[in-house]
Amino acid sequence: TLLSTIEKLRETYTGDPELLDKITDDTNEFIRILEEEKSVISSSDTIASFEIYEEKILPVRQRVSELAIEISNYETNLASELSADIKSNIQFTIIAVLVISIFSVIIGVFFAVYITNMLRRGISEVHNAALKMADGNFDISINYKSKDEIGQMGVAIETLANNSKSVITDLGFLL
Repeated sequence: TLLSTIEKLRETYTGDPELLDKITDDTNEFIRILEEEKSVISSSDTIASFEIYEEKILPVRQRVSELAIEISNYETNLASELSADIKSNIQFTIIAVLVISIFSVIIGVFFAVYITNMLRRGISEVHNAALKMADGNFDISINYKSKDEIGQMGVAIETLANNSKSVITDLGFLL
């Protein structure tokens, strides 16, 4: 099972392949030493078994542990780098969304101001024409020409002023 775990690790590990080769070699040596240990244990030679443990098993186990720690550290560092990249991408995305949102609001405000000024200009011209008519001046001209309701109202007021002027002129001839 140790060797199958190492083979699975080979599929995903992106670090130094020599580490995996070393850990594979040490694991194979560890298995071979354990087989040797089994034969010594079965002969009931505890001193030889202890010597094999101290001189062979412990050093190999130590090397395998050190290699496993090195691989683990590499994977931890890789995870930290990926985490930093993700954080950087998230920050960039947040800034981009904020910039686009602010830009959209600014464009919306400019568009609203432009439309408001257009409507205000038309309403102001119609209002001034109505005030002139209220003072008895029917010589008016409304320059705001549009197909919207304000433009139609301007045409109607111009027509009203011209018709009122005609009526007043005709009344002046009749008197």
